[in-house]
Amino acid sequence: MKNKLNQPVWWLHNTICWSQVVEVVTHLIKHQFRLNISRTEIEQDIRNQQNWQKVIGGLSNYNYQLKIANHYLFVQVVNEKNYALLPEDGYLAVNQFLTKQHKIRDWLRKCWYESKKIRIFDWIIGDEVQAHLFDEPEFVHQMSLFLSQLHHCKIELPSLNIENHLYKYYRKALAHSPESRSRLDSILEEALLLSHDFKTKSLCHNDLSSGNLLYGEKLTVIDWEYVSVGDPLFDLAGICVNFELNEERQNNLILNYSEKNGIKIDLEKLNKMKSLYQLVAKLWNKIQE
Repeated sequence: MKNKLNQPVWWLHNTICWSQVVEVVTHLIKHQFRLNISRTEIEQDIRNQQNWQKVIGGLSNYNYQLKIANHYLFVQVVNEKNYALLPEDGYLAVNQFLTKQHKIRDWLRKCWYESKKIRIFDWIIGDEVQAHLFDEPEFVHQMSLFLSQLHHCKIELPSLNIENHLYKYYRKALAHSPESRSRLDSILEEALLLSHDFKTKSLCHNDLSSGNLLYGEKLTVIDWEYVSVGDPLFDLAGICVNFELNEERQNNLILNYSEKNGIKIDLEKLNKMKSLYQLVAKLWNKIQE
């Protein structure tokens, strides 16, 4: 245990995170993947900085690709500074739980381990989704099918109290940039007015941005920190805003989503949710400055 706790000098995180990585990865390689490699060799590979590649993207976590004996894992070390920005003022360990839900598990990567410090997943080959993919029928089919299955998944999770969430972001942004009070007050006032149309009725991801959507052989959805019972049109609005979808791409996505759900989208409400999403993003960006 002494060697595990004595992390290498290049490790930028704390000792607890290092110890958990070593213990979990060693167990996976030996007992889950059953690779013919000794424990000493596994630990040497973990300590070798060249086997760690930082994955660019994401503000809530520090992301890495870890190579062990030609097997690749995705390792997340939690950025605890952003805990207070999450809906429940902290991280809900839901990845392993979600991967057991038959309606949505095919859209997630396998989660092998999850704690408040680290998470370890299978490595997925895929690129971050870009706006041009919304011109491809197969991608739009998968994206709308995922949304439909997600929004029909019956799981008991906390509901997103959008007003509390807005006030939380507002207070954080104001503390970070008190000279911007007038602008922040205006953003909050407008957002609170729009939030009256936000209805919590379906399981939602709430952060469907390019960095959280991977597309290779199939669509994979990652980073579920904001998952909660929320408004499905807020999820849809997030996609429209984050990918700056033009009218044709947006209408195509809406049509596919509507057909899979057997419903008609309230376009007036969708536009309100797009405006609300943009205001939430403005508060988030001010906090991150």
